Amino acid sequence: MSAEEPEDAEPAEESVTAEEPDPLADSDLTHLLRLALQTVRAETMTELAAAGYEQLGPLHDLAFSVLQTRGGCTSDELGEEIGVATPEAVKLAKELEKRGYLRRIPGPRGPRHPHYVITSKAQQHLRAAGYVQARQEARLAEWLGGNGLTELRTRLAQLVRSQAGSEVPPLRPIW
Repeated sequence: MSAEEPEDAEPAEESVTAEEPDPLADSDLTHLLRLALQTVRAETMTELAAAGYEQLGPLHDLAFSVLQTRGGCTSDELGEEIGVATPEAVKLAKELEKRGYLRRIPGPRGPRHPHYVITSKAQQHLRAAGYVQARQEARLAEWLGGNGLTELRTRLAQLVRSQAGSEVPPLRPIW
């Protein structure tokens, strides 16, 4: 204990150094991939909450992305795209409409099957999320150095292809 530390101070957490192997390195790959996603996602959600989007989560982001890409769709189609049952998709669409992120427009199958489209409020959220993700990627590129980010991206793409083949599955929420 140093002279500056009070007697009742908790010992500082030990950090893993370059000389010591990181115990995480012995973890299952699936576990490490989940942890990586979880830490990046937590950082994203923290930064988005600080920007005023604390009530939105990963499922909302996924719904906005689907709706933006498709230019709108019914709640049935949305549910199919994001991997939730129709009642859950209807509830999600109505919740986001009530909060001003979606609006209804007439669907080709009539008023009982409206299309939902994102509003400017949802577009602002997507821009904020894109900004946060770009900053995260820049920090990761700096940390990896050189071609590290390109190599990581290439290896992850290869991993997905090795598991999924030529048909890349849709992105689904992780429950």
